[in-house]
Amino acid sequence: YDLQTKSKLPRELDRFSNIRNFDFSGNGRLAVLSADFEGQNDLFLISSRRDRTRRLTNDLYDDLDPSFIPNSTTIVFSSNRPNDSLVNKAVDYAKSTNRYNLFLFNLDTTTVQVTKLTNTVARDFKPKAIDADNVFYLSDQRGIINLFKYNKPTGIYSQITNFNTSIKDYDLDFATRSLAMVMTSRLSEDIFLVNNFNY
Repeated sequence: YDLQTKSKLPRELDRFSNIRNFDFSGNGRLAVLSADFEGQNDLFLISSRRDRTRRLTNDLYDDLDPSFIPNSTTIVFSSNRPNDSLVNKAVDYAKSTNRYNLFLFNLDTTTVQVTKLTNTVARDFKPKAIDADNVFYLSDQRGIINLFKYNKPTGIYSQITNFNTSIKDYDLDFATRSLAMVMTSRLSEDIFLVNNFNY
């Protein structure tokens, strides 16, 4: 949808039963999808200019919330996969877990491995990278979902917010230092904005 011309350009994605999340690359030429296909939730790469789709993952584990790291061909995503391998032979859903960690996937690689960033017993999800070294994400590792930051060179994660109500969704504008969040207030979901946010 073009806000200036108010015109729409449809793109049918009928091969998927459900699109859970998506993100566009910086140049807008590629989009990565977390989508359900044939009963599995996996990552797919689509071209915005051509009718081409590339499957990135193909196993029973859930791969959610993919987003591009700025100025790179690397994707960060949340998954309940137990290891760094993209070749997992497990066929029993009972072997899957509710623990979700963050992983990196380089689109230019020819290996069948991803890089595991976090290794917690919690649910780490909705990652957004400010650069190649710092990734923000939501986590419920302390009971209430708050915003965390992971620094790749040091391997250290730190809690950024300490709200007494869980964050349902968020977005960061690094240029204006703004944090937008969806949280529950008085039994209803509302949007909150924090200006001059110290991330």
